Amino acid sequence: MPDFISFRGLRYSEGPDISALIAPPYDVVDETTRKELESRSPHNAVRIEVPQEHGTTDRYASARCLLDEWTSQGVLRSDGAPTLTACRMRYTDESGRSRQTLGVLGALEIADGALLPHEHTTPKAKDDRLNLLRTCRTNVSPIWGLAPTPGLTDLLESAGPATAVATDDDGVVHECWTVSDEDQIAAVRHHLAGSPVIVADGHHRYEVARAFREERRAATGDGPGDYD
Repeated sequence: MPDFISFRGLRYSEGPDISALIAPPYDVVDETTRKELESRSPHNAVRIEVPQEHGTTDRYASARCLLDEWTSQGVLRSDGAPTLTACRMRYTDESGRSRQTLGVLGALEIADGALLPHEHTTPKAKDDRLNLLRTCRTNVSPIWGLAPTPGLTDLLESAGPATAVATDDDGVVHECWTVSDEDQIAAVRHHLAGSPVIVADGHHRYEVARAFREERRAATGDGPGDYD
């Protein structure tokens, strides 16, 4: 498996309920959905995930302006130290049974051959996401990967309350909490070592990350860098 490490995340200061601030991935947001999400909050993530032009400012520059503005105003805050973020999704399946999925957000190395995509990507969507990444210098939404490593759940369980909770439009409850203990972070990293990662969602974002890495290496040398 590519290396999986902690990083300084950028997260909403408001909480714990951030239901009015979340948005689904860009590729399922049509114009009607975008306007509905924007109406929920002036700080809804869709304003950066699916940015719009403002006057003579193009959509990607608009996203960067919002990102900088929200950060300076304290709407968003950066972690004081590198962390992981544990995320639990609670939902009801088609048979009416309660289910949950637990995962972890971190910085995943772009290692050739270690991530296993299974979908085709389109140039138009990749260009869109690459322009957003170039301009914002921020990954505004994650890749969802699957690693066949049993036992990870035990390493992520939290004794405290979630620091962020949101219910999406499908009724799925998302709970997140920060993993800052260095021993716990090291245990998660060690547990995931040696396992391949299957890209379940975010194929365009993965291809864009690879393209951005090559751009930065060409500009600054062979790395390593934050883009690796």
